[in-house]
Amino acid sequence: MSATSKFDREKRLTALAELARQRLAPTEAELAQIFLGAYFHRVPSDDLARLNPEALYASALSHLDLARQRQPGQPLLRAYNPTETQAGGTNPHTVVEAVVDDMAFLVDSASMVLNRLGYTIHLTIHPVLDVSRDNNGNLIALNHRSADARHESFLCFHISRESRGERLDTIIY
Repeated sequence: MSATSKFDREKRLTALAELARQRLAPTEAELAQIFLGAYFHRVPSDDLARLNPEALYASALSHLDLARQRQPGQPLLRAYNPTETQAGGTNPHTVVEAVVDDMAFLVDSASMVLNRLGYTIHLTIHPVLDVSRDNNGNLIALNHRSADARHESFLCFHISRESRGERLDTIIY
């Protein structure tokens, strides 16, 4: 019997949505709740069970924040080491995030690049969301059906910890 056989996935997702409700203004909380549900939808229960809820929440909202302003065709990329506050304690991993137009083979291509750079991937999160933006590229809505919504990929990799700043820069270039 698996250690996570009694893990309640829905309870964890509800707890994350509740954090958003408690900590954010109502409009922001609504957007965050939609994002959190979609973001963790396909993450294996074993991963959700072993990761600190505060770390999950902080990581997801960090990724949402990265996506706040983006023009079609403009990739948004960053690699960082979460602080203890962001990670809900010590985090042994570096986080690589991207927001890009959805296309085939993104996860495979990004994984191959990270592996070629010598990193082990410990967690992959890859939701594809319908995103509506205004003319300036500001995020307006997520996962709603409208004529102007575009499919955007949110890629998140937790990789072997990289403490050298210059190497963090090479990950995203």
